[in-house]
Amino acid sequence: PNGEYVCFMNHDLRAADMTDWRVQDAAQHTYIFPPFVLNPGTIVRLHSGPGTNTATELHWARGLTWNNDHDVVYLYDSFTRLVTSYVY
Repeated sequence: PNGEYVCFMNHDLRAADMTDWRVQDAAQHTYIFPPFVLNPGTIVRLHSGPGTNTATELHWARGLTWNNDHDVVYLYDSFTRLVTSYVY
């Protein structure tokens, strides 16, 4: 269950307040982060599908999101500035 996920790591020395940040795929399916802080050196895993959110596991309840053969992961901050992207 929830085997489909994407991970984000905070490489900064400061905590990152990711509240209202957005994750999108190439089809513009959008996940909006709830009130959430990612501590330095910490990884958060965003699962496709339902579940209970924790400090390191979040759940995008829309179900399967990512294309198996290719897609793009976009991460935007709360001001809709592109923070990073990954193409596969």
